[in-house]
Amino acid sequence: QKAACRAAEPVLKVEHLSCQSARKLPAVKDMSFEVRAGEILSVCGVDGNGQSELVKAICGLLKPTGGTVIVDGTDVTGRPAREVLRHGVAHIPEDRHKMGMVARMNIRENLSLMSYRHSSFSRRGVMRWRWIDRHAAELCAQFNVKTPSVSQLAGNLSGGNQQKVVVGRELDRKPRLLVAVHPSRGLDIGATKYIQNRIVEARDRGAAVLLVSTELDEILELSDRIMVLYEGEIMGI
Repeated sequence: QKAACRAAEPVLKVEHLSCQSARKLPAVKDMSFEVRAGEILSVCGVDGNGQSELVKAICGLLKPTGGTVIVDGTDVTGRPAREVLRHGVAHIPEDRHKMGMVARMNIRENLSLMSYRHSSFSRRGVMRWRWIDRHAAELCAQFNVKTPSVSQLAGNLSGGNQQKVVVGRELDRKPRLLVAVHPSRGLDIGATKYIQNRIVEARDRGAAVLLVSTELDEILELSDRIMVLYEGEIMGI
């Protein structure tokens, strides 16, 4: 049972946002909402009602056709993904194989993907592999990733362990805003509960969490507020 919500100031403000789908059709229509520090706002609805486009617009992967995205008081509308990440945004994507990890890279490389430019990970363009190995081993222990070595290829891990690598990497960055899309899809009950608990822990540390899920049980269990989407519009919060 998670603790009561202690929502604070808004971290994410979405104002009159509109986006098109890959087929150039309206996918997000004049959407406005906010997510506050210390709360989980869940997006509920059948897949294909604008969730993917909304998340991509927030994370810098899709340019909106109108409206604004504000993170921690900074307008990041249409800015590149790297710039959005610098404002404390972490993203657990909907498809870990296409967007969350590189199967042919090993675990330590996958855990470095979002932070390789940081001074802890590299100096003057040279990767600090000894430090990275130690850090990756610590993260694997912390997030219960079952692997004989951080040199193991990510593609050789089970689905649950792959997802733990993605979640561990994103939460290790201590995000101000965590955008989690179908974080437990296709996982067994043990891995599902583990990842859900870590998301709640991030909320309890003061992160704002935007959770997108089609699992009603997950939404009812984790949410502080629920936003219902239908055909790219908010039906209610």
